[in-house]
Amino acid sequence: MLARLLVACGVLALAPGALAQAVVTGRVVDAETGAPLPGVHVYLSGTTTGDVTDRGGAY
Repeated sequence: MLARLLVACGVLALAPGALAQAVVTGRVVDAETGAPLPGVHVYLSGTTTGDVTDRGGAY
């Protein structure tokens, strides 16, 4: 199923003058149907920092 996932545009925004503050957002959808995938665990590579997608596939 992982091969069927498409992670849409992750956006990284850094706050000016702030130390290591960032916001990452995106949406996980099925690559074939475009349907949102709720309950998917999304992590920053190499870390334990992450979140779970909501009912609309957003994180």
